[in-house]
Amino acid sequence: MLDYREFIRTNAFDPTIEQYTNEFTIDLPYPTAFTPDLIRHALKGLHAIYREGYQYKKAGVALGRITPLPVVQPDLFGEVSLVEHYREMQLMAVVDAVNRIFGRETLVFAVQGWTRSWRMRQERLSQRFTTRWEELLTI
Repeated sequence: MLDYREFIRTNAFDPTIEQYTNEFTIDLPYPTAFTPDLIRHALKGLHAIYREGYQYKKAGVALGRITPLPVVQPDLFGEVSLVEHYREMQLMAVVDAVNRIFGRETLVFAVQGWTRSWRMRQERLSQRFTTRWEELLTI
């Protein structure tokens, strides 16, 4: 089982705006790494907690009880059949392979939008010595 928590909040340090914070939590009935399932749950949660008229500062999703794929045990009589589970895994493997070969965000899901007017600020990004060969510390 996978814990899924989504939150949204305004800027608590700005006393001039109306404050609002809320969260949505759900226990997914089966482990999944299938992006369309996660998007469906994210939209469901957002529709439940979003309120019009607030200046939101932060939103996020937290996943808990993450299980490595090799140890996931499908439910024999569950919602997702073993055949469907393998089809989903193959589709995500193709999406990941295309994005790895042709560059990040070559294939995206439509709900992500086609253009982004914003980019993450990464001026103070820590070096990733343990996960990137090109950033390996040399002496």
